Amino acid sequence: MGSTRVAVALLAVACAAIAQPVALTPEQVEIRAKHAAKKKKQHAESIKRMKWELASKQEAKKMATQALSEGELLEAEARRRRAESFSLRPQAATDIELGPGEFRPATRMMYYDESHRVAFCAIPKVACTEFIRLIYRLRGDARWWTEPHFRSNAPTVMTLGRDRAAAILNDPNWTKVAFFRDPATRLLSAFLDKFLDSPSRGVHGDYGLRHFGRKMNWTAFVDAIADPNTDKRRPEGLHMGTNAHWKPQRFTCSLEKFLPAYAFVGRYESLREHAETWLRAAGLWENHGAHGWAARDRRERIKPTPGAPPPLRDEMFARSAKHHTNSDRRKAAYLTPDVVAKIRKAYAMDYEIFDKLGAHPDRSPVSGRDWRPDRRRVCDLGLPRDRRDFGAYCKKAP
Repeated sequence: MGSTRVAVALLAVACAAIAQPVALTPEQVEIRAKHAAKKKKQHAESIKRMKWELASKQEAKKMATQALSEGELLEAEARRRRAESFSLRPQAATDIELGPGEFRPATRMMYYDESHRVAFCAIPKVACTEFIRLIYRLRGDARWWTEPHFRSNAPTVMTLGRDRAAAILNDPNWTKVAFFRDPATRLLSAFLDKFLDSPSRGVHGDYGLRHFGRKMNWTAFVDAIADPNTDKRRPEGLHMGTNAHWKPQRFTCSLEKFLPAYAFVGRYESLREHAETWLRAAGLWENHGAHGWAARDRRERIKPTPGAPPPLRDEMFARSAKHHTNSDRRKAAYLTPDVVAKIRKAYAMDYEIFDKLGAHPDRSPVSGRDWRPDRRRVCDLGLPRDRRDFGAYCKKAP
């Protein structure tokens, strides 16, 4: 009986000790406060993102069901006639070497469809999301319309191995396609999307902190891009290590070297017409471009309700030929003459391609067959191994 009383007393003492609040150290208090603030911030970002996605979905539905005006119908007919008059220029076989360290940069952003023998260089901020979706659709993927980035089964030429990749890059029976964009509006679109709009929607963190280690406004961003640095270990300047969203288009897919193998070079500024022109010339428009591209949110195509009328704007790029950042509407405030001059100087390597090929927005698409660079820019990068990575290309005279 006595032992029972002792046990009960001990149990009461233990329970009382447990009930007493444990004093936290200042460090523990700080850790808890940081954790609570982080959770609160994540919740707020989730709410912002959900509101933005809902608004985007509602806007997409409204746009898809908006009737076409008489002017739009006439424009569509004229666009169809121009597209049907275009034919792909036959390409000659090429023998361009993949340098020792060039395989990944040349093939990582190149998506392919074996059945139609199409290889597409997806340049970020040049409608690459929709074009990657198109490749999935050409491949017969039942979920082609979902978010195409970061999928584990991404059909990039890099997955085929070095020998097969080199064969595709040089084979004239494969239609290689690329779209270019004016570097000034592309750079502005990257800034508005990654530095301003997406963070406000709860999508991305601060790109300035993530990539440059400091917060950046538009002026500071342009200055960082215009930096003469070519060492890819540093984020400033334009080089192979530059973030893909503002890396020179010339460096993506090793276009500087392989552009002569491209049968079709279009422009973002004439996106809707040039995309239709390519797909009609390849015999792919009716099955893959003319239908199925109607209203959607960012992740999932809106499923029609039973008995709902079909969308009226169902062609590829029918809703708008502009990126969702609407950079064209905002560019006047950002692209001042001084800023444009600085961007044109920094991206002179891309503007050279446009001028050499005549790849201008108000013209028909062109072939890359006649590309001959005045200067092999990729051979002038900062690290000694960069020249070796591009092999014989950097040893030959321009």
